[in-house]
Amino acid sequence: AQDTLVSLPRETAVAQEEADRPPSPGFLQVSCAPWAVVFIDDDSVGVTPLPDSLRFAPGEHNLVLRNPDFPEYATTVEIKSAEVHRVVFSFWETVGLLELDISPWAVVYVDGARRDTIPPQKHPLIVTPGKHQLSLENPDLGVWETELEVVAGETKHLRFNLRNLLTN
Repeated sequence: AQDTLVSLPRETAVAQEEADRPPSPGFLQVSCAPWAVVFIDDDSVGVTPLPDSLRFAPGEHNLVLRNPDFPEYATTVEIKSAEVHRVVFSFWETVGLLELDISPWAVVYVDGARRDTIPPQKHPLIVTPGKHQLSLENPDLGVWETELEVVAGETKHLRFNLRNLLTN
């Protein structure tokens, strides 16, 4: 048997070579406030701010941003060959904040979880949107409870005088 050599036209050979070459990667830039651990397709790729663009094969990728003080953020991003896809996200827009002024003082519980002793309040309490049970406990005065509604992106400023609330 004799081998037969077939010669393809140059244009066909170049087109076939380009088709066989894997597509060039795309790039992802992620910025997040205040900060997040970044996961792409379940792999940790760093903490924001990330120093450089991340290289990925074109296609859909799962992006997850995690910060222990906030609810997790997850989305799908479409990476295109040789393009930069930018994701800018703020955890602050997904939660509400509680700034409390309590007299004389109380241990503060939100939905049964101990969150702080106030005063002093160094940072606002970060709370998910929706209805929550707020409990203020002072061993000398007792426990005072209320339900409150928290709206994403808003800060609630609340003032409580436990002597007035618990002794009248």
